[in-house]
Amino acid sequence: KITIPRSVVFYLGRRFTDLSLASLGQALGRKHTTVLYALDRVERAVQKQDSLGRQVKLLANKLGDD
Repeated sequence: KITIPRSVVFYLGRRFTDLSLASLGQALGRKHTTVLYALDRVERAVQKQDSLGRQVKLLANKLGDD
C-alpha cells in the first residue's frame, strides 16, 4: 500500500515547509481534504507512539526537527 508512505510525506511536508494543504495535495495528485485526513492519522500515531509514530518521529529527527 502507498497510503501510509504518502501520509508520512504529507505530514513531513507540512512540518518542514510553508506549503498549504492544497499545494501539498497537488504535489501528489490529491485534494486538500486527503492531506488533512493524512495529517490527522499521522499525528495520532505520533501521539500514541505506535510503530508508525516512532518511525515518523525518527524521520523528523533526521530531517532536523528537534
